[in-house]
Amino acid sequence: MTYIRKIRKDIVIGCDVDGVNRNFISSLEQVYDKYYPNNDRQPVTGWDLSLFFPIKKRIWEFIYKHYSEEIFMNAPPYKGMVNFMHWLNKKFTVHIITAQPDPKSEKYAKQWLIKNNIEFKDFYCTFQKESLSYDIIIEDSPIMIPRIKKEGKKVIRIVRPWNDPIEGVPSVRNIKELKFKINELVKEM
Repeated sequence: MTYIRKIRKDIVIGCDVDGVNRNFISSLEQVYDKYYPNNDRQPVTGWDLSLFFPIKKRIWEFIYKHYSEEIFMNAPPYKGMVNFMHWLNKKFTVHIITAQPDPKSEKYAKQWLIKNNIEFKDFYCTFQKESLSYDIIIEDSPIMIPRIKKEGKKVIRIVRPWNDPIEGVPSVRNIKELKFKINELVKEM
């Protein structure tokens, strides 16, 4: 496997936070179990979190109203992502592109990136990721991926239990595959 050795700062790589860099789900499960130790929950395997927690729709209040700092700031990075983001920043221009539902979550996303030494040139918080300018985006959202693809943009799907393959969108399961796919897409540019 050969990797692009040349620095290509003219190429912008967009990268999501939750589900790509930050393991929000594992932190949510840990915090939930701490406050509801006898309240059985299911492993999260879908996008609608209310289906996996006995408190149903109140999970959103649990996350965003009561325990957002604890959940977001203590979430671990996904395995290998910090080193991958260092590699990515050496080769390309990196924009963090995240969809956070409120200013507090946006603030915690920025603070978490800094806390974990994840570098980036620009930070965007939007639910219209498809409208931003980038060459490639790394994404996990089953809602965002089709919208980004529909706009004709290059998107790489990080495989997670809550997203299914989408025709024409490359999927990666680990850092090695992610580096390979980025290099492959960059060679096509």
